[in-house]
Amino acid sequence: MERKYIAYIIIPLIVSIILLMVNLYLGLIVLVISIALGMSIFIMQDSGFHPELVAKLTDDSKGVVIRNRGNSTARHIHVSIVPLNIEFDVPDLDEESVYTFDINAMISTAKAVVNYENKKGETFSKIYPLSALGTDDDDLLKPMFPLFKWK
Repeated sequence: MERKYIAYIIIPLIVSIILLMVNLYLGLIVLVISIALGMSIFIMQDSGFHPELVAKLTDDSKGVVIRNRGNSTARHIHVSIVPLNIEFDVPDLDEESVYTFDINAMISTAKAVVNYENKKGETFSKIYPLSALGTDDDDLLKPMFPLFKWK
C-alpha cells in the first residue's frame, strides 16, 4: 500500500483518539468516518488491475466480438471457439476496447474459451456460450467493476 493511503488511515485515527479524550461523541464520529475511509481505500486497492473480457457473436453471427469491460489492459489474449476448431490471438485490449474476429461461416451455437492476463501477469480464463439466438450477457445487477473477486 502506498504511503499516502497509510497516512489517510493513520491521521484520522490519531485525531479520533485525541477527540475521544475531549468529547466522546465527536471522537466516535471521527472514528467511524476513518473506518469508512479505510474500507473504501481497501476496496479501491482490490478493484484495480482487473480486466474483464466478454465474448459474443456479431449480429449476423459471422464473427466473434471480444470486449474488455474491466478497468485494466488485457494482454496475451487467446480465444478458442469450440467445437469449430478455431483459435486466434487478440492484440492487447485497453479498457472498453472492442476487437472483432470475422469467420467465413455462420455460427449457430458454440463456446468461446478466453485466456488472458493483466498487467501484473495474473492469468484468467473464462468460458462464454455463443448462440445466434441467445440473450445478451449484460447483467443489470452486476457491479461496474469486479469487487472482492466477484464472478
